[in-house]
Amino acid sequence: RGEVEPIRALLHEDVVSINDGAGSYHAARRPVGGVDRVALFLHKTRGRALHALRPVQLNGLPAVLVEQEPRRPGWPPRAALLLEVEGERIRRLLGIVADAKLARLPFDAAA
Repeated sequence: RGEVEPIRALLHEDVVSINDGAGSYHAARRPVGGVDRVALFLHKTRGRALHALRPVQLNGLPAVLVEQEPRRPGWPPRAALLLEVEGERIRRLLGIVADAKLARLPFDAAA
């Protein structure tokens, strides 16, 4: 549980994570809800090595572009995480890992 606490501290008690893999990669098929479940989901789905983390704004929301070494085949090397924030905590997390939906985003550090 200690590894999950830093993630948990960022989340609202009623947080919901909605994920879109569009069939390209593994993603939760249903929304994940509640601070404990979302924190554990984020912890378990992170890659082995984080290569880049870039704060951006997407669709009017604060977001983070993530590049990582996948944990195993079928897991995404890139993701966009859009954050709906309430007060100082994340209320809703929208995760996108489908390559076609990420194609125009500035993942390359030179972009």
